[in-house]
Amino acid sequence: MKFLAKSAIPLLRKVGIEVVNVLVNNAITFFVFKKLGLFQAVFVMYPANASYADHFTFRWRQRRIKFTPFVIGMFTHPSGARTLSFAISADENEIRASSSPDELRGLNDHTTAIADTIGAKTVHYAGIIPGRMNFLRIPRSPVEQEATKEQVVRAVASIKQKLDLLKVPKVILLGHKGYVGREVFASLLKQGVDVVGVDVGDTFFAPDEVHVVLNVTKPEAINRYIDHFNRHTILLNEVYPAPHRDILKQIKERGASAFHIAGVKSDAFPPFPAAYKGAVPCCGAIPGENYEIVFKEL
Repeated sequence: MKFLAKSAIPLLRKVGIEVVNVLVNNAITFFVFKKLGLFQAVFVMYPANASYADHFTFRWRQRRIKFTPFVIGMFTHPSGARTLSFAISADENEIRASSSPDELRGLNDHTTAIADTIGAKTVHYAGIIPGRMNFLRIPRSPVEQEATKEQVVRAVASIKQKLDLLKVPKVILLGHKGYVGREVFASLLKQGVDVVGVDVGDTFFAPDEVHVVLNVTKPEAINRYIDHFNRHTILLNEVYPAPHRDILKQIKERGASAFHIAGVKSDAFPPFPAAYKGAVPCCGAIPGENYEIVFKEL
């Protein structure tokens, strides 16, 4: 009986989300939300893999919401502000595809209209969507860039306390020329952190002292540099997914330690799965809020 009850949870979750969309995902309910002042932000994410998509939606639904926002829940920030969260089913390859420019413009128009209807002040997108929209010159506020920068810089300071280090360690930043990376790099420099930028084609040699290798670019970027890790290396990974167990084994064999920034502490309903469990992605944070960083030791 316990097994049956447990196996029914994913089905009930998906059915529940379908019911929520029938009741909520429409102009009338959005207008009521605005009158009540319920939501201050909108967040749109996409699945990193098929299992992540299956966590929230049925396969038949996934075929219908490639670039159409589908309500999946909400979360509350420390100030009490609330975000209404949506998902699309397109994966990274589909978002990068040649046919996606018009689809991304349509997605942004649709999401912006939702935000206006519910009275939300900011629109947040996950992963590569903001960078792609910036590349395509789709006009919008880069709120995720600011939010992620704030939380990643806070994570670097927090790792000092978490590991009881005497000072903020030197940071080797992977992806320092990227959409988020350049902002993180500038902010760390401004705070007096000893930071070295590494991007495609660059190499680095790990110092013989405690240092952080901070990854804010693609997950596989870590793979190129594992041979340079040593017992003083602290990997701090911000991108999803966290390193595969085979990669993690190689990291451990070098004597390095590894942490994943799950995100910021926030009450989400339903809770985020997998590596984001117990947290909300940094890109979904509201700039200026005082969050606790959620780390997961790997």
